[in-house]
Amino acid sequence: MDVSRLAAERPTPPIVRGVNTWPSGDPEHYAEIARWGANCIRLLVLVGGTAKIAKDMEKDFWDAWPAILDRVEKSVRLAKEAGLKVIVDLHNPPIPNLEARDTKALWEHPDLEKSFCRAWKDLAQRLLPHKEAIWAYDLYNEPLDWGQFPKAPKQWRPLAIKIIETIRTVDPDVWIVYEVGPGSWYRGFDGLVPLPDYHVIYGGHFYHPQAFTYQGAKTTKGTDLAEAMEKINVRYPSAVKDVRWDKKQIEKMHEDVEKFRRQWKVPIFIGEFSVVRWAPKEDALHWLQDVLDTFEANGYSWAYHAFRTYNGWSLEHDETFWMPGAPPPEPSKIETERAKLVKAYLKRNRNQAEGKNP
Repeated sequence: MDVSRLAAERPTPPIVRGVNTWPSGDPEHYAEIARWGANCIRLLVLVGGTAKIAKDMEKDFWDAWPAILDRVEKSVRLAKEAGLKVIVDLHNPPIPNLEARDTKALWEHPDLEKSFCRAWKDLAQRLLPHKEAIWAYDLYNEPLDWGQFPKAPKQWRPLAIKIIETIRTVDPDVWIVYEVGPGSWYRGFDGLVPLPDYHVIYGGHFYHPQAFTYQGAKTTKGTDLAEAMEKINVRYPSAVKDVRWDKKQIEKMHEDVEKFRRQWKVPIFIGEFSVVRWAPKEDALHWLQDVLDTFEANGYSWAYHAFRTYNGWSLEHDETFWMPGAPPPEPSKIETERAKLVKAYLKRNRNQAEGKNP
């Protein structure tokens, strides 16, 4: 790869700051995101919904697939009208009847390449008229095979190259997000060589340490409340499995990302990061600020997870613990401190747009 060319190529706008969200047909959904100060959304294309649509329509997966494309196209159009760029994220594998996504059942599936390439060709063709609204196509969310962990699936890189080649038959210069894996980890940056395409943004997700960010988030319906409560109130900064987690450790976690970015002069996009809303309030604010300061210092684009999806990641709900199976919580009538903090960073987009120091 020509490093000088990699350094010269950059997506527009040069840095995006935004949120993850599901497709919505409500224009106000996107208008509110824009009022927060975001200049992008990472649109989560939940392919799993295709199976339900297929069942309801008494059709097979690919016959029902156009209904998903309709939703995505409408969401991109409404986001564009709100002044937002869109990162289209294929959040689930487009493979019918797949039971276990993070195992060799996916990565050794005989239709792996065919299904992914078909899905992305369809998306690229459908969204070509809205090209000016697309910041990038995020090829696949958190590529992971637990059988190959702690390495990224060996099939992922060659599959990504095939997907990109397919997209290029429709759109020769749209930007691509390649999540290095495995899963939400950054380990794939160690020793990474850029893909053979000059319009690729490299990325991952950040939820470390998960004992803090996920505390109680995976509690299942029927779990005894007392047992569930033992999993929360994890503090930050604190020691987790003999590692002291603080801003220095967060910065250390980004060393491989930074080594790769500096060597190859490529853009970085952190597509997800979050801390569950019932983590200790001041600790959650501390973690969010340390993480956002790290992203900003390194010049990364980023998207907070998430806007109006699972309430555990919501900035619009207070810090009260919620267990699946309980009545859905109502949004807070008072703006949360977490919302104020994230919005303050999102509003740096305005300074950037005006040519000021963010």
